[in-house]
Amino acid sequence: MKNKKILVLVIILMVSLIGTKLIPTEATINNDPLISLSYLNQVIDELKTALNLKNQQQDETIATISAQVNEISSVSGNVLEVVELYANTTLLDNAGKSVVREGQSKILVGTRIIADAGTEIILRYTNGPTTAIASSLGGLSDVTGGYDIQHSQAIPANHLLIIPRSDGRGITITNNAILMIRGSYRFE
Repeated sequence: MKNKKILVLVIILMVSLIGTKLIPTEATINNDPLISLSYLNQVIDELKTALNLKNQQQDETIATISAQVNEISSVSGNVLEVVELYANTTLLDNAGKSVVREGQSKILVGTRIIADAGTEIILRYTNGPTTAIASSLGGLSDVTGGYDIQHSQAIPANHLLIIPRSDGRGITITNNAILMIRGSYRFE
């Protein structure tokens, strides 16, 4: 009987020591591969919030870069460009040039340049009459000569001209010309 009591005590002791290993604890529950729908929704919501924050940061970065590009573009209007103008397609074909709208050197078909206020123009070469387009408020300011060039007056070569207002002032060419231009302008 004494052996039976010892055997029962040993079994109780073993069951008490091994029994704690058989009961799942909090740690084993967290390692469970099954997840609840509420937990999954919580994780998805956290991901959505993080992605929205990242998108907002990217939008702000793009807006900043866009503002910087616009600022650079407005400064690039002050770049001095050498512009070759051919008044008609026959001259363009004879010159062996093609219409290009990129880079510092522009070769364009057109007979009139209309410039905005502050634009600087220097006529470097012309093969025919090149005249001023003035407005009712005045002509082109010839800084080199110190006078105002009126409508239809000839543009002198190598003179710095400044367009005082954005009111349709510019230059007309009848053949071809090479000009240096700083500022904004358009062809008509």
